[in-house]
Amino acid sequence: MEIGVLAIQGSVTEHVEALKRAAKNLKENQFPSLDVEVVEVRRPEDLINEKQELLIQGIILPGGESTAQAKLLKRYGLFELLKDAIQGNLQNQKTLLSVWGTCAGAILLSKKTSNSFESKHNKPDILAVMDIESDRNAYGTQIDSFIKKIECDFDDGNDDAKCEMEAVFIRAPKLQPFNVKDPDDIKGSDAEVKILAKDGENSVALLQKNMLVTSFHPELTDDTMFHEFFLKMCRT
Repeated sequence: MEIGVLAIQGSVTEHVEALKRAAKNLKENQFPSLDVEVVEVRRPEDLINEKQELLIQGIILPGGESTAQAKLLKRYGLFELLKDAIQGNLQNQKTLLSVWGTCAGAILLSKKTSNSFESKHNKPDILAVMDIESDRNAYGTQIDSFIKKIECDFDDGNDDAKCEMEAVFIRAPKLQPFNVKDPDDIKGSDAEVKILAKDGENSVALLQKNMLVTSFHPELTDDTMFHEFFLKMCRT
């Protein structure tokens, strides 16, 4: 199984290393036959072949700067290609591409964005594929970054589905699910948006079909819980 990390800006190395640790844990404890290769995605040829077939089963959009990432995605010819792969619109695509956006990556996946600090006219280009709204920088600026424990509920039938983990918030967005009825939405847009983790009343981890978002940075801790969850998503 090949898993990509968008490697144009942001916390790329941290996600690559976390994925390797998560794969090792899963292989030793749950899936002995699991083999994972982590691929850094920079160009279209890292994502699809000449027949428009996916070369990877999942991709992580790392934390960083969402506006810069959107511009680079367009410059390198990845913006529409990635959107099509997530929605299942590639010519010879058999399965949806699983995607996980952390912080800036979550903003890119959101169908709606707002901003607590910047001008309403300064809106970034976004992939707009997941039925969520993100409030950019809602947790504050860089100096407002913090670490705290949050409660998670993966609701996957395992005994450890409910657990606690330490989460790193850096210029983090607040995330909110909403329901959309639009003929141009992605396949299965009626699918429920599940809340996997909350910070008080704020949703900080959400799941909808093949799309996962977190407003915090699991790659900056030693806990591979979310990376393992994402690898399981990519297997199914």
